[in-house]
Amino acid sequence: MVRRSAAEFAHLRTVEQRVSWWGPAARVTLTEAERYIDQVRTTLGARAEEIRRRREGVDLRCTWCERERTYIGALGFQTGEPGWLSGEPRKLGQHIVHQHTYRCDTCGSLAFFADGYLEHPLPGRSSPPAK
Repeated sequence: MVRRSAAEFAHLRTVEQRVSWWGPAARVTLTEAERYIDQVRTTLGARAEEIRRRREGVDLRCTWCERERTYIGALGFQTGEPGWLSGEPRKLGQHIVHQHTYRCDTCGSLAFFADGYLEHPLPGRSSPPAK
């Protein structure tokens, strides 16, 4: 490693698309490296803005009571085919699907959101009181 003022080039390594390992290092000029860093910052800023817009656009008012739902946490739902001799799910092919859950404190209706798309609880939404 050398100081930026003394550098003549930079090595750029990126993660290959859809693969979880690093690609080969590319030798780039300092101008190209700075351009790449600026593009990454712009892309990350646009992604953060899109996520913020999506999160704020979710309406959690109960369709029946018109009251705001409360975040009650992530619930795991067990999926799988019923076993041959019992109604219990077979262990093979069984999965747990996590859903972020919001509940209306008036009528008890629930709203579910798949894990991995938005950060929960959504902004401005209350969490249940500690027991």
